[in-house]
Amino acid sequence: RNFINMVGDILDNEKILKGKMLYNHDKIVNIPSIVLEKIELFKGIIEEKEIHLTTSIEPDLYTRISPDALDRILNNILDKAITYNVPKDGEIHVTLKEDNNSVILNIWDTGIGIPADQIGHIFKPYYQSAQNKKNIQGIGAGLPIVKNILNEVNGRINIESKKGKGSSVIITFCRKIIKEDK
Repeated sequence: RNFINMVGDILDNEKILKGKMLYNHDKIVNIPSIVLEKIELFKGIIEEKEIHLTTSIEPDLYTRISPDALDRILNNILDKAITYNVPKDGEIHVTLKEDNNSVILNIWDTGIGIPADQIGHIFKPYYQSAQNKKNIQGIGAGLPIVKNILNEVNGRINIESKKGKGSSVIITFCRKIIKEDK
């Protein structure tokens, strides 16, 4: 991660701590198109790290969210899935599907995972896992921002992980039905 992104994360976490909203969620967005665009942007580094990527994405799933906020969520989760993956022959799976009135995005990887006793802390601003992260250093600011954005749009995030086996990030958005003009 570059320095400018880290500074942005710090400033956004300060806004969160003061109870301020980060985004204006006044747009209805097509989640699959944004997810596919983001995956395309990450493909070069995924291929460079020799990570196997699979996707299963249902079309035409909408939610009300700032497009910039959705972009921020995807950047954060995909970056972590890539960064903490095993050196070669790792895997990342991205699924997006409708479930009742929800849209479920699941991004899971075969990375280093998170110890069970630390999962409850990873949404705290500036919390960093104490495990060996292969000299990868962040500032622990990204996941609190993701959680805050999802709180703003009545979404949820759940992380399941096993140390040495990988992590699964499940994000739930409220589904918006778009009625076609007849």
